[in-house]
Amino acid sequence: MPIPEKVKERRKELVEKVCEAMEKGTAPWQKPWVDSSCPVNAVSGRRYNGINFFNLSICGMMADGGQDPRWCTFEQAQEKGWRIKKGSKGTHIEFWKLTPNPETDRNGKLVLDENGKIRMKDVPLVRNYVVFHASQIDGIEPYLPVKNDTGVSLEKAERILEESGADIRHGGNQAFYNPESDYIQVPDRGQFLSNEGYYATTLHELGHWTGHSSRLNRELTVEHTSKEYAKEELIAEMTSVFVSSETGIPQTEEHFQRQAGYIQSWIKILKEEPNALFRAASAASKASEEILKHERVREQVQEHDVSEHVDFEKLDNRERVAFLIKEAERHPEQAPEILNAAFRQGVYVTSQLQASNCGFYNIFKLRDVMSDAGLSDSKRFDSLLCKLRDEEQVQLHAGDVTVHTSEENEKGFIDENGFRMGTFTLSKTPEAFRATEESLVWVLSHNTCGQEPKHEITEGDIVALELSENPKVHLKPYTKGGFFDGEIAHVDMERGYCVQKAGNSLTVHRLEALETVPEVGEKVRITYPKDEGRKAGVAIREQRQRCHRIA
Repeated sequence: MPIPEKVKERRKELVEKVCEAMEKGTAPWQKPWVDSSCPVNAVSGRRYNGINFFNLSICGMMADGGQDPRWCTFEQAQEKGWRIKKGSKGTHIEFWKLTPNPETDRNGKLVLDENGKIRMKDVPLVRNYVVFHASQIDGIEPYLPVKNDTGVSLEKAERILEESGADIRHGGNQAFYNPESDYIQVPDRGQFLSNEGYYATTLHELGHWTGHSSRLNRELTVEHTSKEYAKEELIAEMTSVFVSSETGIPQTEEHFQRQAGYIQSWIKILKEEPNALFRAASAASKASEEILKHERVREQVQEHDVSEHVDFEKLDNRERVAFLIKEAERHPEQAPEILNAAFRQGVYVTSQLQASNCGFYNIFKLRDVMSDAGLSDSKRFDSLLCKLRDEEQVQLHAGDVTVHTSEENEKGFIDENGFRMGTFTLSKTPEAFRATEESLVWVLSHNTCGQEPKHEITEGDIVALELSENPKVHLKPYTKGGFFDGEIAHVDMERGYCVQKAGNSLTVHRLEALETVPEVGEKVRITYPKDEGRKAGVAIREQRQRCHRIA
């Protein structure tokens, strides 16, 4: 997918800042990071990672010397009753996500699989947000730094090294990773000036270790003078920073001196290939996830008290549904996500109970499963079923009412158009709906991960796209029998909307309400019927020669 020009411009600005800092003799991330100094979301309290970590760290240093690590979106500030100071300029952050799209051949024709169904492929889509530093916000509480317990952090670091399973050998005067024999070599602990220095260096080498073909399969070379070697060193250094920041392990001057020799080569690479910084950050994020996966699961389970001393993996399939429903009661702030997990587990249970050869399962059976587990609220059941339907996880069907009792038919589902649905099919294998302890931990931490702000489409979202100066945004235009002319300026497949531009007016259309999805650059007329049950027509009036879909 081509990177939007505005994203390229913002990336170039960040790379210039990074290079400027390195030309002064140090990388911008080289400071004794502690738990409280990493950029975090002011509302969720969760850290930003990847390239957003570095971007917000640099901008935070410019804002107040790095004293306050908090950031938030305009909408989050409004929800908290805070006000963005007049004249404040926000900082753009970006999130990439793989989104399934129909696969086409060189001629633009849809590609079908062996069953005649359209083949889907994952396409990376970028979503941009604008965040503001705490110093730009009126009404936000004063920041109280959290003093890190170095002893606990070092204990955590030791546990991370042990649980990684890496072959770590001690001795000699060099620290390195041998990709051919798959082992890490570091000097004895006593040769380091501090325990912090030992762990920072070992975590750096562990970053290299994640690139082995049996793990993340990065290109690892032993040719120290090559550009690829310098890029890998950058990945490993970023990985060390990410892990150190998340665990509260301070990095030391001793460690920085070990990496000083690479700074000039990094500057050269970034000036030649600005996107190398972003690729390195992405690779480092994956590497840190690989290193921290055991520790993160442990901490999240402890934080949320997931199991209450219950071994989730030993629960049978029906017991898991009931357990998840109880967890939703214990964690009301995350109840929607947990109930959704419970419902998916209920779908799996229903599929096991019926073992349908034709793939059709009874809605009334699913309703019974959920009711027996403790979810007797019919409206809640219907909303969860609608959610899976709208996400295209399940398809609803009328079914054959003659083979069911009147009571069973009454337990079906009536959709928005008044049609009674009696059965459902799955878009994935039944096993894909089964809840595991790992997925439960993810669910519990998902909506507070702090990496991607979650909110409905707002005027601030549209203004942040910078599609027009002083735009007039129409989020909910009158659609009954109306029509709209203008150029499609933005399409977001993931969030399901597009923006049509006419002068300085920006009109937001939901893709689900349109007969077809327009392309960026097309000049179209969107005509809404008087009958609300029908979708709006999209007539192309003019199309640019070159257009890209932006998300």
